[in-house]
Amino acid sequence: QYEYYLIWFFIGGIVGTLPSIYKKSGEQGRRKGHWVVLAVSLIITYAGLLLLQNAGGTKIPTDNIWVWGLTGVLMGLGAVLPGLGPSNFLIFLGLLEPLTEGLSSINLMVIIPFFIGIAVCVLSLAKLMNFLFDRAHATMYHIILGIVIGSTIIIIPGFPGTIPSALISVVVFVAGLGASLWMGKKESLKEIK
Repeated sequence: QYEYYLIWFFIGGIVGTLPSIYKKSGEQGRRKGHWVVLAVSLIITYAGLLLLQNAGGTKIPTDNIWVWGLTGVLMGLGAVLPGLGPSNFLIFLGLLEPLTEGLSSINLMVIIPFFIGIAVCVLSLAKLMNFLFDRAHATMYHIILGIVIGSTIIIIPGFPGTIPSALISVVVFVAGLGASLWMGKKESLKEIK
């Protein structure tokens, strides 16, 4: 019903995570090369998604268990890569709405492959990601920051056409941003305690 506004709310939420990812990325120092890593990651993500979009790769059949398995893998990446929100990619690929619909209606053709995908991703990549973050903390976080920014830019919807719609978009964006910043602040306080 309100997909346009929901996307703006998501974008606000994603933008709200950027300060905490940025802060985390510099915890063990930041060099000039890390800015290059961020820029390259952002450009590759954005350009790759743009190419996929232009090639019609965003028209994905949702009646395929492999699609839901890969969606689970994407969600699992969000669990093993801190700060990486898979919702950007799900919105871009047009899978967020069918996923939430499948989960809410308890559609086993969606649920089973989806959770298998999450489990396979987490179990196979968790140790590798821990190793990479231990060895290249700043580099990994700058890659994530680039991916998050690049995948957010590509899902920004066009102008809604009317001033009231534009104002509602701003309000829901600010609501998403505020909620995300508030949760980030709460998380930081927990870490301090």
